[in-house]
Amino acid sequence: MALRFMLLLGACLLGCNLRHLEANPSSPTVTRGMPPNHAASWNREGQGGLAQSGGRVTQIDRGFTMVSSHGIFNAFFLFAVALVVASQAQHATNADSFMSGACKIFAGSSSGVISVTFCMDALGSDSRSLSASHYSDLAIIAIDLLTSNTMSTKAKIDNILKDDGNGLKPGDATTVCFQSSQAAYASVLQGQLGIFYNVQAGRFPEAMSALEKAANMVEEYEKGFGKSNVKSLLTTENHDSFELAKLGALLLNEEH
Repeated sequence: MALRFMLLLGACLLGCNLRHLEANPSSPTVTRGMPPNHAASWNREGQGGLAQSGGRVTQIDRGFTMVSSHGIFNAFFLFAVALVVASQAQHATNADSFMSGACKIFAGSSSGVISVTFCMDALGSDSRSLSASHYSDLAIIAIDLLTSNTMSTKAKIDNILKDDGNGLKPGDATTVCFQSSQAAYASVLQGQLGIFYNVQAGRFPEAMSALEKAANMVEEYEKGFGKSNVKSLLTTENHDSFELAKLGALLLNEEH
């Protein structure tokens, strides 16, 4: 629909430009030999002028015959721009449809683990999703997002453990939970590069296994806070890491 609209717009621009050029010629045309008795009918303003010479009348017609080649070039240039814009709009629409379709499929097959909204928001936050045409393309985005989230979460844990103002004491349940999470995220981060290279090399089963391991590890340590009756300060981060790892594994499984 968008492509047809842009093509129609381009055609209208071309047609309007040509009509404008025809109504505003760059130079007059001259027709010689008009009989003198036709002078009255051509002496109105805006239609032309007459000059009599040697018993014959020369008509100077200033209307509707010359079209500037420069103007035609501009008209076709506008049409070409419209075609490019239409093509880009169509490509973006197709890419969005591919990502949307993928998210609906995997949200349905994940038994509620991954929501369509999370999938669309996460993958859509990366501009590469607009050019994705394979599930592995989207998997790479999920893996990169997982890496970014893992790095920021580990940095948050490091700061919590270093800040004496948090009231953490060596050996207490809260400290142990954060230290366990710190080790878990360090392990996940260490494995991300290997996952990326496995995907690039087409070794999807190995990458899927590592992503499932990362998801299970994050989930286990989030549950550890509850088992220890300790309030987790990482619920959002753990949830995002878990879903991104699961999403990456599901995408690769479909590609595999």
